[in-house]
Amino acid sequence: MTGWGPLATPVHVHGPFAGDAAWRENAFLSFFDDERGVCGAIHCSVSPNAPGRARASVVVDGRLAEVIEPLDELAFRGAAVELDLSGHVIVRHERVALDLTATPRFVPADYTRLELIPPLPGHDPLTHFQQGADVTGWVEIDGVRRDITARGFRDRTWGFRDESAMFVEYLALGACFETFDLTLTKFLDETGQTQVGGYRLADQAEQVVRAEITRSAAGLLAVLDVDFESPAPLTLRAGPSVGFWAPMGVERRGPALAAYEECVVLDGGGKVGRGTAVIEHGIVRRLF
Repeated sequence: MTGWGPLATPVHVHGPFAGDAAWRENAFLSFFDDERGVCGAIHCSVSPNAPGRARASVVVDGRLAEVIEPLDELAFRGAAVELDLSGHVIVRHERVALDLTATPRFVPADYTRLELIPPLPGHDPLTHFQQGADVTGWVEIDGVRRDITARGFRDRTWGFRDESAMFVEYLALGACFETFDLTLTKFLDETGQTQVGGYRLADQAEQVVRAEITRSAAGLLAVLDVDFESPAPLTLRAGPSVGFWAPMGVERRGPALAAYEECVVLDGGGKVGRGTAVIEHGIVRRLF
């Protein structure tokens, strides 16, 4: 059975950081149970030289509840949110609570090997892994509790990062089907170049070489066309979705990343069939 491998990597300790960009250790879990109308994301970010934060955003039957709290220590746990790198997540809050266990589906995706995400000038590239997950347990919003059997993705990164300085716009997708998972990122960088990368994950990781996005009238995903290393193109059409804003940075006067997370049903047609995805749409707002 495939394990979590690099996604279970403990928090690193680095320094000194005087005058440097923020070194961040991030851990993330998304999940979507479309049959029960439940989706969400838990995101923890800690740093030895910048503010840390935990966020849990959960939607049940169209109702959103969210908890955001500071993380002062180099650990993915706070007063309300606790994310264990083995795949267990707990949230205890007056509005939202959950107890979820994520187990790995297929092999991990090594984004570091792709050299895709641009490093901050003068700093090493970000180390970045993702892996599809089966997610079970329960969530509760305002006393309404749901037991869930969901699919989603885990994400683990460490290194120097500032999204507002690394990207102009991006789409990041993690989708789960019966026989494979799909992870990809397409973005516009500061030089005006468009980059794309990702993997189809099963017993092996097959690299994405092209991804073309058709937007809906609201600017979200309507159709995604993907090509891989082997001649097996994939066309995915988006169906019903729910979503929520995802605070990624800090309050600032200057360019700031605005990110929106969309939980969506995907129709792969024919041999691929139906799947679910959590998609993050990000764009840097420059007006201030």
